[in-house]
Amino acid sequence: MRKFFLSIFMLVVTAVSLAACGGGTTDAPTAAATIPPAPNPVVGVEATQIPTSGQPAQTPAPVITEVRPVGDEHITVQHILIGFKDAVGFKGNAPPKAAARTQEEAKKLAYDLLAQAKAGEDFDKLVKEYSNDQGPGIYQMSNSGVQPTSQQEIPREQMVPAFGNVGFGLKMGEIGIADYDVQTSPFGYHVIKRVPPPPPETKPAGEDDHITVQHILIGFKDAVGFQGNAPQKAQARTEAEAKKLADDIYNRAKAGEDFDKLVKEYSDDSPTGIYQMANKGVEPNT
Repeated sequence: MRKFFLSIFMLVVTAVSLAACGGGTTDAPTAAATIPPAPNPVVGVEATQIPTSGQPAQTPAPVITEVRPVGDEHITVQHILIGFKDAVGFKGNAPPKAAARTQEEAKKLAYDLLAQAKAGEDFDKLVKEYSNDQGPGIYQMSNSGVQPTSQQEIPREQMVPAFGNVGFGLKMGEIGIADYDVQTSPFGYHVIKRVPPPPPETKPAGEDDHITVQHILIGFKDAVGFQGNAPQKAQARTEAEAKKLADDIYNRAKAGEDFDKLVKEYSDDSPTGIYQMANKGVEPNT
C-alpha cells in the first residue's frame, strides 16, 4: 500500500566494521524531520511556587519557581496523524491524502479512529491505512529535563508538543487524542497510544559494526517520503518508470560502470550520496 523510494547502494565496508531514522540515510526522515517541532514555550512541566521565608514586606515577597517533569521520565508512543490541506505545519504542502481533506473532515476521521482504537481495533493496521506520518509512527521520548538513554530517544522539547502533552499523561496501553492547534499540534489531529518500549537493538550476527555506503536514489512523483515535493527529475517519473531506470542503473553499476558518474547523472539525493553508518546497538564513530 505504501510507496517507497528505490535506492541503489554500493557498500564500502571498513576494516573493523543500517541506519535508523536518525542515521545518515535520506529515504527515511527522522522523527523530528517528519514531524518538526513547533515554536512554543517549554511544555509538560508543573510549577510549584515556594514563597521565600522572612517577615512580610510592604511589597509582595519574591517567588522561587521549582520546575519538575509531569509523568514518567521515558515513554514510547505510537500515533496516527490525520492532517488536512490547510494545517499550518505542512506549510501548504500537505501529503496527498491530507490535502484532500478539510479540517472538519480530518477531525471527524480522527475521532472515528480514536473510537475504533479504543474498541480494540488493531492499532498498527490503523496506522498503515490512515496515518499521514511515516509508519510505524513510533517514537521514544525523554521527559523535560531528563537525559535521553539512547540515540533513538528524542527529548520532549524537540517533538511536536502534542506528543508530550498527551503521551506523558497516558498509562501503558491507553489511547488519547490531540486536537489540531497551531502551536501544539500544527499538522492536524494525533491519535496517540502509549506502547511498551522496543527491546534494545543488537547487531545481527555476521554483520560489521561500521560501514560506508554510496547510493543512487531514483524517486518518483508519488513517493510518500517526498510529501508531494519530489525533486524535479523525480516528478517526471511514475513508480514503474523509476523501477525500470533503477534496474537499468543497477545492471550498469554491476557491469563496472563508474559509480560516481552514475550518482552525478541520475541520483535524486545530493551528491556524493556517501554515508557512514553504525550498526544497530553500536556506538557511532566520532
